[in-house]
Amino acid sequence: MFIVYSPEGRQSLATNFQRPTSLRKVTPPSSAGLNDTFLSQDSDSAGMSTSAHPSIQAYRQTESSSGSRQVVVKASEIMSRPVITLPQTATMEQAWLLMQQKGVRHVLLMDQDRWVGIISDRDLWQHHNLDQAWSTEPGSVMRHAQQKLITTAMDADIRHIAWVMSEYRVGALPVISKDEKLVGIVTRTDLIVRLANQPPLQLFA
Repeated sequence: MFIVYSPEGRQSLATNFQRPTSLRKVTPPSSAGLNDTFLSQDSDSAGMSTSAHPSIQAYRQTESSSGSRQVVVKASEIMSRPVITLPQTATMEQAWLLMQQKGVRHVLLMDQDRWVGIISDRDLWQHHNLDQAWSTEPGSVMRHAQQKLITTAMDADIRHIAWVMSEYRVGALPVISKDEKLVGIVTRTDLIVRLANQPPLQLFA
């Protein structure tokens, strides 16, 4: 699900993510548990049949849908695209200007068609002297980039993604397809936007 690309090669990332116990499925109540006598009396008092009573119809509808389980949100549903990239020969000045122009905080660094690192605005600021201009030396951005690149699959659920980001202290995970093509990127911002704009977040397995 998560693959690490680094100068040492490609390897799978083992995770110790444990699904929260609160996500265990709760068995819906059986219709046998209904008090048919009570329901019948309640309906008769309203002058209608049991099946026609609004409250009973609502219960039946809830009961019929309670067994269905919603799919966990996947990386492919929240990822940003296209991925903003620069060649590994780029300068720190080029990386900063591109981030400002595109409104992004992460840029993927490429060696032709191969990704070799990722740089964030935080990485840039940590290695920038405020008394000086951004470096225009070719390749300067690559010297400050994260060269151990953790990627994720399109069908990875956001619980695992959030765990990896927290555990390995990374702010973005490039998303790759089954044939290892770059298709998007998931950032902390993508997770926050999903939580803020589309509540409630259903996390049934």
